[in-house]
Amino acid sequence: MNRTNDYVLELEQNRILSIDILRAIVMILMVLDHTRSSWNGGTGIDPTDIVNTYPALFFTRWITHFCAPIFVILTGMSAFISKKYHSKSNKLCFSLLFKRGLLLILLELTVLSIFWGGTVLQVIWVIGVSMIILSILQFFPSRLVGLLGLLIISFHNLIPEFQSSDLFSNLLLSILHQSRVIKISSQYEIMVLYPLIPWIGVMAFGYSLGEIFFWKQSSRVKFLKITGLIFIALFIILRIFNIYGNPVPFQVQDSFVFTIISFLNLEKYPPSFLYLLMTIGPMFLMLIFLERFKPQENNPFIIFGRTPLFFYIVHLFLILFVSATFRDILGYDTIHFSLSLIYTYIVWVIMLVLLYPISKYYYNLKFIKKLRWTKYL
Repeated sequence: MNRTNDYVLELEQNRILSIDILRAIVMILMVLDHTRSSWNGGTGIDPTDIVNTYPALFFTRWITHFCAPIFVILTGMSAFISKKYHSKSNKLCFSLLFKRGLLLILLELTVLSIFWGGTVLQVIWVIGVSMIILSILQFFPSRLVGLLGLLIISFHNLIPEFQSSDLFSNLLLSILHQSRVIKISSQYEIMVLYPLIPWIGVMAFGYSLGEIFFWKQSSRVKFLKITGLIFIALFIILRIFNIYGNPVPFQVQDSFVFTIISFLNLEKYPPSFLYLLMTIGPMFLMLIFLERFKPQENNPFIIFGRTPLFFYIVHLFLILFVSATFRDILGYDTIHFSLSLIYTYIVWVIMLVLLYPISKYYYNLKFIKKLRWTKYL
């Protein structure tokens, strides 16, 4: 049996194929979101602005809300699984997580800033910092780490908004919990889209969940089902009665569709408690469903799911290249188009078709040839 088959067998034996597939799904949806912002962004309509949006645009954006929370929580899960399965010491895990975290922060501040057109602290940045925090937290019992993460997820909305005249204080507040654009000078600003506090909690919670993949299947499925249903039920109850968990309350609208839109329209920057309940709850049920699948080694869900960072970087610049090319051909002045939403879906499919052979080539380098540098991507 070749090394690739050995690798796939190892995944099956450790019941983490579901994680790979789910990671691939959210990455595919992520491509949809970034394609939409490039190809449909020129309309000037915020998909979550209930006054100006329309259902197709809103739900195209809404389905991609699952990407960041699930990706971050799966990163935490994978850290625990890797530590336990390979019997890594706390010291070794500290080193690996800390170095990996620094690399991600560096990538966000350098390579990825080219795509964003400036310093934008997004998901790669917050994963990097969360990994550094997790490198310390993993010295403690996993269930204690999970409890801490759950407390942060549940109660971070109680932190009030602050505004300071001091530049450093404003920057610190934004980095910790308030999404803002901070003007450093007349020519330089930092946009903080992903404040740290909620996301650190999500990764810590995910780390503790890695333990369930070493349980018997029946126990794991029971836990996932009960936890998923509790999260979903709590979200529905809190949202209907506007009890807690989101800065903008739910309101009944003139039509049923827009009432649903109002119900699902939750704050992402930073992610509210209800936003996290809405996205994480279904994830538990998805993991149960995905355990039934055993895809072959060349399946896109394996290829994409096992090359996440490489896929992320490549898809951004592929979108940039394709968008710039069509901008020139069609004579648009900006990178954002105001074409019909249908073009978003056409280009999305084209992007995925192009990304598959590129990601597969890198997959072969990483898991068959096992080139040393690939462990960092």
